[in-house]
Amino acid sequence: MSSGACAGRAKDVPGGPDGSGRCWPGPDNTGVPAGTTLTDYTGPESEPGVCTITTPNTTIDRKIVNCILVIRAANVTITNSKLNTRVLLDVDDPESRSWSLTIQDSEVDGGQKQLQAIGWGNLKVIRSNIHGGQNAVQCEKNSLSCLVEDSYLHGQYIPPDADWHLDGFLSDGGQNMTLRHNYVVCDPPVNSVGGGCTADIAFNPDFAPINGALVERNLLGASPSSAYCTYGGEKPSSPTPHSFNVVYRDNVFQRGPSGKCGVQGPATEFLLANTGNVWTCNTWDTGGLVDPPPPNPRGSRETCDIDRDGLTDVAELRRYHTDPRWQDSDADGLTDGSEVTRYHTSPRRNDTDRDGLSDILEIRRYHTDPRKRDTDGDGLTDAAEIRKYHTSPRKRDTDGDGSPDRVEIRAGTNPLSRRSTPGRNG
Repeated sequence: MSSGACAGRAKDVPGGPDGSGRCWPGPDNTGVPAGTTLTDYTGPESEPGVCTITTPNTTIDRKIVNCILVIRAANVTITNSKLNTRVLLDVDDPESRSWSLTIQDSEVDGGQKQLQAIGWGNLKVIRSNIHGGQNAVQCEKNSLSCLVEDSYLHGQYIPPDADWHLDGFLSDGGQNMTLRHNYVVCDPPVNSVGGGCTADIAFNPDFAPINGALVERNLLGASPSSAYCTYGGEKPSSPTPHSFNVVYRDNVFQRGPSGKCGVQGPATEFLLANTGNVWTCNTWDTGGLVDPPPPNPRGSRETCDIDRDGLTDVAELRRYHTDPRWQDSDADGLTDGSEVTRYHTSPRRNDTDRDGLSDILEIRRYHTDPRKRDTDGDGLTDAAEIRKYHTSPRKRDTDGDGSPDRVEIRAGTNPLSRRSTPGRNG
């Protein structure tokens, strides 16, 4: 997901650049890799339409799966596959502590059921395209761990006349959850009976506290029907109303048509006062800090480095006047941090010395000084020597005949030949 694959695309959209040198997950960089040949998956079918996997270390690779997959074994891996069905690991089963599932480089379509596309725990979802169903991914209270990384969660299903509540990712109690560098959105609009989205990411402690959730470097999509884009684990009406060790860090919230990500705001039901809870360095896609929801105190950018370029956001805003959301403000191929601290070039101008050569060309290709128009001091700019005269921008006298290049050019002699000098030809 390097930035080269999404060059030229809009920022902070599915598949677009994320500001730190990578691309956000989207339809073109998640799911089954292009060019993969798929064949039909044929079992084991435990009942019509249901395939139950009980053999440890089972791998399903490059398959089209049309039966509901039920996982009852350790180290089950699904890769490079298209699943037109749900995938379930029942963590309420006492034997489930030894079961686990990894889904990687695959597409899962949860269909048109009031159920999640992938659930309910002991799972990893990596570089996958998850859509359909009521929720894309759901992790429950008895899950040992859940990891969702570099994945595209979107496109939930709701009938036009059903009062369902949808989410991109949902946990109603649980532990050890990590959502890292995903695009997550709940995007169906409100239907005719008021059904629609709850949130992109919802931590609702309905059956147990949330104890350990890291939400890091995700893009939360603007939702047309969610009241808020994320619910952070507080629920006064629940028997287990509080959550702990819930960390939101370095996420980007799309403003969208409402200007607030959700209809009412970006986040709710999160309390910094609870042990281990952190809200830090979360930003809008348009710039600016997303504060934690009331009654929490407002946030600060003093220690933030959202784009991971080696400069704090405050330094970028107040001292260098660069964009703290984008690693390379002037798009010259050098990070703002390296320009400021290593090369001492301008992070706001891609050709610091204005000689016609970009900073990165001077540094990495021509090995000239990007701060000097004329590196070798011969009276010719570096760009002129390279593109017009084909002389060395690092040698005053390219051919070593004792006459500087500029003198030879003005005299009409060849600066590339020792046999052609002003004295000899004059």
